Amino acid sequence: MNILTDSQDPQLPKPWNTILDATKPGKTCIEMYFEKRGHEDCLYLNVYTPALDKSLPVIVWIHGGAFVFIYGNYTLDGVDFFMDEEVIFVTVHYRLGPFGFLSTEDDVIPGNFGLKDQVMAINWVHDNIEAFGGNPSKITLMGQSAGAVSTGYLGIIPQLKGKISGIIQQSGSSLCPFGLGRYHRAGAYVLSTRLGLQTQNSTAILEHLRKIDPEELRKNALSTHVDIAFGMGTFHGLLFIPGMESKYNKNPLLTKMSHEQLKRGNFNKIPRLIGINSLEAIFIIDEFKSINKSYQNYDQMIKRYIPVSMNTRNEEVGYIIKKHYTNDTPFTSNISNMVHFGSDDQFVRPVLKDASLVSQRVTTYLYHFSYEGKLGYPQGRPLNGVNHGEEVEYLFHDKKHGKINADDKAVRYKLVRLWSNFA
Repeated sequence: MNILTDSQDPQLPKPWNTILDATKPGKTCIEMYFEKRGHEDCLYLNVYTPALDKSLPVIVWIHGGAFVFIYGNYTLDGVDFFMDEEVIFVTVHYRLGPFGFLSTEDDVIPGNFGLKDQVMAINWVHDNIEAFGGNPSKITLMGQSAGAVSTGYLGIIPQLKGKISGIIQQSGSSLCPFGLGRYHRAGAYVLSTRLGLQTQNSTAILEHLRKIDPEELRKNALSTHVDIAFGMGTFHGLLFIPGMESKYNKNPLLTKMSHEQLKRGNFNKIPRLIGINSLEAIFIIDEFKSINKSYQNYDQMIKRYIPVSMNTRNEEVGYIIKKHYTNDTPFTSNISNMVHFGSDDQFVRPVLKDASLVSQRVTTYLYHFSYEGKLGYPQGRPLNGVNHGEEVEYLFHDKKHGKINADDKAVRYKLVRLWSNFA
């Protein structure tokens, strides 16, 4: 389903009267990789159940991947460990990149289609999970990174009130800088121009993009995304991510800033399990050259980024932050400074703020994952600490892991049991 066809919001499938082959996972959505991956026909969910004749708790997994690709390997045997804990596990496919989050910031292409896919999937689970041995009053949302940003938003919107019973957020929050777009409209114009139409008219852009082959759209969206996102510095310029919608749009999801909603208590009053890894931004070492160029212009950069979720005087705060991490020396002099800043800026600050706000009104468990195991980082760590996404390797079975040592097995067992007990 391409958002640029006649139906932009997800549509329920038509009923069928034949046997549906559900022995293999459904097709995944088009990803913004350098090679073609995924399909337009991709709005599937996969239900894994250890028993059909019980009333078991349910976990709905929203994958991460910066809203442009799928993070993790969830094959038929990938959720084995949760089956051992007597939990039904559901994985959800949602549209990614321009297919899920392109927006002209108006009612022509309002955006957030990927989030709306998630909402429809959760509604389906609530309405149908009893047939799979699940308890519709015990549905926990679980997400990592962009998936945790998603579950954060899903915990705020009124459309899911009474349909979910808990939320697990791994290394992500609706308050994360990469969780709310600021350049949607500009990105749509740049993408349209690259595809042969130079205009600022939203309707003209939509009609033009409808004529473009999905693969051509994917490739040009990827180059647009890379140029703008990393031209702005790390993740602050991501294009294809959630964004604010006008309350006058048809079926809007996000019409108010999440920071204000959480502060005022305007969210679903259900328990939360939220946390971070000990050094989330180790992964940016691989992008050091491109990111470091942005941090050389730190004084200008910080002015743009702080106002996203902090009501403060950004120039003064920017200087204090810079001095704290660098002691007024360039980021080039110490990559560790940059990694710690990236970890705190992108993950630690927003996650802790989220936990602080929701804990005032609901039961909230905060975790800090610091186990430096081989399963999470097999090749040797460039810095001491646990990288973004490492905990996911302990939650799912992946044949590439091979033989696992006893310590890693013990941590895997504890982590899966903790998550399952929360559900």
